[in-house]
Amino acid sequence: SAAAPIRMNILDKVDGQWQSMHDVVLEGTQVEDVTILNVGTGIPLMAVGLSYTGEGGSSLLKVMGFDGRVLDTLYSQYYQAKIICDLTGNGLDDFLLIQSQEAGLGSLATLVSWDGDTYQTGSSVRMNPEVTRYASLYNGYLRNGVQAVYIDGYKSTDLMTTEIVAVDNKTEGATLHNLTYNSETMVSTGLDRPVGINCYDISRDGVIEVPCQRIMPGYREGETGAFYLTDWYHYTDGGFVRQFSSYVNTTLGYLLQFPEKWVGKVSVKMTEQQNELLFYEYQWGSNPVKNELLYFKVATRKDWEDNKLQSDYELIGTRGQIVYLARIPKNDSPLRITITQVKEYFTQML
Repeated sequence: SAAAPIRMNILDKVDGQWQSMHDVVLEGTQVEDVTILNVGTGIPLMAVGLSYTGEGGSSLLKVMGFDGRVLDTLYSQYYQAKIICDLTGNGLDDFLLIQSQEAGLGSLATLVSWDGDTYQTGSSVRMNPEVTRYASLYNGYLRNGVQAVYIDGYKSTDLMTTEIVAVDNKTEGATLHNLTYNSETMVSTGLDRPVGINCYDISRDGVIEVPCQRIMPGYREGETGAFYLTDWYHYTDGGFVRQFSSYVNTTLGYLLQFPEKWVGKVSVKMTEQQNELLFYEYQWGSNPVKNELLYFKVATRKDWEDNKLQSDYELIGTRGQIVYLARIPKNDSPLRITITQVKEYFTQML
């Protein structure tokens, strides 16, 4: 708690009994995470993230080593957000820390790497000053094979953006480059979107997809209950290139890719059934449903196995006690797809 100090205790099992070898008091109000680091040494190192309200950020990183007798602090730094991964190409764990600066200057992304004895601060790059806090960081690649960290941040309570920091580790001493913000011209080329959807490696090939959203046909911006189409982009050749579009439901944990022939022509609405959506060919007028194309439903495994659901549903996927189901209405629409295609377009999101 805030009133009680945080204590870290190293235990060892001696003659079948756990014994305290060393303990230390840590700053902060609570432990955010603990990571065992790979730095190629015989002495175990751990990174401890601590919630902290002091100067320099909302969190505190401590890298600690235990030599069998004493738990020593080897590195300590404040941060707003961080990721731990190999960014220098040597197989060892590095840190990318996002650190706050003076008001109006934006934050800094800083590379921290192991030099054989301790962690040292390396290259840094300025971030978009419009971003006030950070949601998540992802280690991945650009389409040209360059390693990059994709950083989702909040520009306001209802607006997010993604910045991409590339890592040039082919020269001596890795160098960071912000591909989506130019600190000299103060121009940002990041993709903005409503809050709710983060970057994701949908194709699971290491190249991260960056989302952007647009309103579905038949809805107005700001309308309560409006549905949005999510466009997914790759950063390539100095800009963002759309790869595909989809409907995303982060609450129920799935994505349904739209075939290209659907984009701009198909919309979505809720039905009277629980957790059921209708994807339909849109037409302007009082009756926007020109053709029903797909019913998609999320239900419990028990209801599905007990045959409590409509019999023409087909199983698309499962997650624990949840099942994802689909059925295709019969019509002659050129936009009609098959159940096999639905299975191909469906992706579970972790």
